Amino acid sequence: MTAFRFDVEGNTVRVFPSRRAADQMGNSQPTFDSIDGMLRTTITNGNMINLYNSLTNETLTKFRDRETGAKRLWDVLQALSPPEATEPAVTPDTETPCAGPANGSGERGKEDKAAKAKRRAIQADENIQAKAETKALRDAGRAAKVEAQEEARAARAASGNMKRGRKAGSGMFFGKILHALKDVNPRRAGSRGFWSYEILRTAPNGIAYADYLAAGGRSVDLHWDVDKHFADAK
Repeated sequence: MTAFRFDVEGNTVRVFPSRRAADQMGNSQPTFDSIDGMLRTTITNGNMINLYNSLTNETLTKFRDRETGAKRLWDVLQALSPPEATEPAVTPDTETPCAGPANGSGERGKEDKAAKAKRRAIQADENIQAKAETKALRDAGRAAKVEAQEEARAARAASGNMKRGRKAGSGMFFGKILHALKDVNPRRAGSRGFWSYEILRTAPNGIAYADYLAAGGRSVDLHWDVDKHFADAK
């Protein structure tokens, strides 16, 4: 099950393929793999609002309660996919007999310095990847929000509440045919993104954007797939 580590100070989130993989990075940051798990951490309602706004580009000031905040943040996090390969687990150096002095100099001192440098490098890579994943999700959320606003405007126009407007399902993909570019579904099995991509993958001749939405596909997933070159729209 996918797990998440929340850097409260940096307002970033890191995704892992399992709770075990996340726990191997230490316990300095709140880690969870479910809504209940999130509620059992030290993450506050304010922390949830800050991360939710960062990922979706919204400007919420509060959730009704902490449980509601956890559920809404969890839904947003499901658009994230774990990396194909994770960093090797960092384990404490095993003590071995050393002929050098007891003050840490000599061969053992060199090994300790190398181990510390390795841990610092892994932590730096983790921070860089976490920021990149957060930015990607924020961009996808921003595009999906614009798409949703356009579709809402079109829906109001169709019902007679506006004199002008676009057709439902309009936007940057309106009138285009969507194609999957991967034979194997690249999204995490069981996620909403996985089922949206299945709609594309099982249409060998492509599928119209309106039909994609009617079949249950989500615009936020389509934006993500096109951005990652998993799909195209022509």
